[in-house]
Amino acid sequence: MLKTTGKKEAACAAIREYASKHPASFTEMSTLLRSGDADLALLGAHGLSALSTPEAADLINAIQAAQPGLFKRGLSEALSNFKNPELTGLFLGLLGTSQEREVLYASQRALANSADTLLLNQVVQRYEASDSATERDNLVAAMRHMQNTNCVEGLLSRMITTSSRPLPASPWPALGKSCAASRLARRR
Repeated sequence: MLKTTGKKEAACAAIREYASKHPASFTEMSTLLRSGDADLALLGAHGLSALSTPEAADLINAIQAAQPGLFKRGLSEALSNFKNPELTGLFLGLLGTSQEREVLYASQRALANSADTLLLNQVVQRYEASDSATERDNLVAAMRHMQNTNCVEGLLSRMITTSSRPLPASPWPALGKSCAASRLARRR
């Protein structure tokens, strides 16, 4: 059905557009995801990412059930496109509990898509409270992806203030690479 990359990308783009124009299409997208056909499931995953609904657990379960390979990576890519501040708790929880590399990476990216100062502060608080080196590493990785202009003030305040458990310097270079730096320059 969607064997060539160009056709698959076009179909995924079309389903994302359809879902974004039809917010009530969750049931249709979820049905595609659970269809058992890899191509249809991938379309459903991209539709769900456009909806970015709190029912993201359907997609997470599908990723966890999938065998390693291109299909699993495609589902993870769709999850990484989620942008919904209501899902912050879910994605933060996955950073502390999931053992699946694909789920972790997608959760980091999805958190970054909704990043603002409030979310950044939640990530830092969770980092400071965590006793797990793995969870702290996952939280730092999530911050590396935060290039949203809405989190500039939070990033700057974190660079200036001290912490009981200092954050590694590595997340901060992203600030200079993003459009966030231009916003900062305009404020001076």
